[in-house]
Amino acid sequence: MHAEIATSIGIANRSLNERKQALRFFEMAIAEQPSLPGGYQGKAMLLRDKGQFAEAREALQKGDTATEGQSAELKYFLGLVLFDMKDYQGARESARLAYELGYPLPGLRDKLARAGYPL
Repeated sequence: MHAEIATSIGIANRSLNERKQALRFFEMAIAEQPSLPGGYQGKAMLLRDKGQFAEAREALQKGDTATEGQSAELKYFLGLVLFDMKDYQGARESARLAYELGYPLPGLRDKLARAGYPL
């Protein structure tokens, strides 16, 4: 539960543009419970906000490994980061896996289709 609370505090700090505090809480969540995706996702969103796409991708890939590839959210956000990096094939594969795992929102699917990479 501590990791989930730390993730929520990190999200709140991110929304207040308190990036250092947000990063501290995301990293705390990851350290406390490495198998929960929230800390990785929050850290990646923070890095993506700053245009640090390679670092965001790395955080999401670490999270994907820690969750044994079973987090639809991490796969979805990895797809978004890969899309930002113009790795459309990688984004499409991440999207496919996210939707197979039950990710409910069509945003990434729609972005890929508009870019000419439908699922």
